[in-house]
Amino acid sequence: MKKILIIEDDQIVANVYRNKFTVEGFQVEIALDGEAGLELVKTFRPDAVVLDLMLPKVTGVEVMKKIRSDPESGKVPVIVFSNTYLTNMVQEAWKAGATKCLSKANSSPKQVIDVVRNAIGNNGVPGDVRPQPAKIVPGLKPAGATAPVFAPPQPAIREMAPASSPAFAQAKAPASTTQQPTASAQTAARTPTLPQPKLPPPESPQTTAPMLALAQTATPALPAAAPKQAATPAPERTISSESDAEFQAELRKSFIEGLPATLTLLRTLLHEMVKTESEMARLKPVHELYRRFHALAGNAGIAGMVPIAHMADALEALLKELYEKPKNINASTLRTVSSAIDFLAVLFERGPLPEQEEAQPASVLVVDDEAISRRAVTYALEKAKLKSLNVEEPAIALKLLSENHFDLIFLDVDMPGMNGFELCAKLRALPEHKHTPVVFVTSLNDFESRASSTMSGGNDFIAKPFLFIELAVKALVYVMRGKLDQAK
Repeated sequence: MKKILIIEDDQIVANVYRNKFTVEGFQVEIALDGEAGLELVKTFRPDAVVLDLMLPKVTGVEVMKKIRSDPESGKVPVIVFSNTYLTNMVQEAWKAGATKCLSKANSSPKQVIDVVRNAIGNNGVPGDVRPQPAKIVPGLKPAGATAPVFAPPQPAIREMAPASSPAFAQAKAPASTTQQPTASAQTAARTPTLPQPKLPPPESPQTTAPMLALAQTATPALPAAAPKQAATPAPERTISSESDAEFQAELRKSFIEGLPATLTLLRTLLHEMVKTESEMARLKPVHELYRRFHALAGNAGIAGMVPIAHMADALEALLKELYEKPKNINASTLRTVSSAIDFLAVLFERGPLPEQEEAQPASVLVVDDEAISRRAVTYALEKAKLKSLNVEEPAIALKLLSENHFDLIFLDVDMPGMNGFELCAKLRALPEHKHTPVVFVTSLNDFESRASSTMSGGNDFIAKPFLFIELAVKALVYVMRGKLDQAK
């Protein structure tokens, strides 16, 4: 019987994977933090490790480094779970020796089991270990094609590509601009390295009791002393499609039942975050929000609630950055977090969305006369896996808008010939873009400028300088809301 160690701080996610691995014939142990995980690596001696990167006490990257530095565990396959938007941490995991890096919000238990089986089948040798220095570049892309925001879960698991892989090299290239070949080319940008503090553990359960109870009982655990003939299942044994579908349906039902309580808690923490004036006092609700979104992303992923998982994934990354750099907590970031939670409420109310086999990717237009500003916006959009077209002249932008459909528009304000407010007023006269969301990106943050943005037809604004992940979250809210309206 092969042994699996799951190092995951969310009890629900850990229990779901433990039960799934158990019925597949594996012996399983769970560690709820990095420190306990390292102890179990020594005593339990697993044949494979499933490792979350966002752990209390000792981070997943540090756990990975210690596993690889120990001769006894150095070649054990380590399957890493990560947030899609934490590009630097994913690359650190690859460099530290991850066998596979998977997007937690897009991975089903059955898919993870298949990946672990394949890794163990390769005699435990982590073929993707790349200890050499890797250049950190913007964007991550799955090993296959990138799924649209509202596409159903794909048959193939979403894998986070290492910096030196062909998929990552493809992600480095400028975003496709098939609509208009005359658009200005995008240039590469280096992702700033963020510190990875050791975060304290959450002070309360991360999700609702019904989901936890279901995770503990959804699949039967094997007895401690299983009959000898059942100890080593045939390699080809898999979960039946019917039982897997029933299990997924039960998880989804329990997840949905807990959403109202989850939303209430998120709004309570946001209110505490907003009303607290002291920077240090704010850290507690910010950290608790971060942990809640971390749990929500994982739980939504295993429940098959893909849009919720995507949104929570992005919010987790934003709250993590605000926790690490509290000086970035300002009116703009608070407004972005608030609007994203409001949109999550909409997703909670809708429940499961109808699957769309051929959902079209969103298209975003960026208009700014400064090349550096355009690149900053397009890089932030790349983090959200959104296709963008950027132009520097408002007149050219207006022509593009009259000939093409866009799902979202980012406008600078201070531009020669035609400022952003004037361009917005003119594009509102176009039937195709009468209701297209327009977000102003500007250094003008006074009351008059905010009033002008609203009067000209703008939906929102974000102040320069902005956090990349903040703009990515804001873009996701508008794009996903638009797709949701189309699905009605």
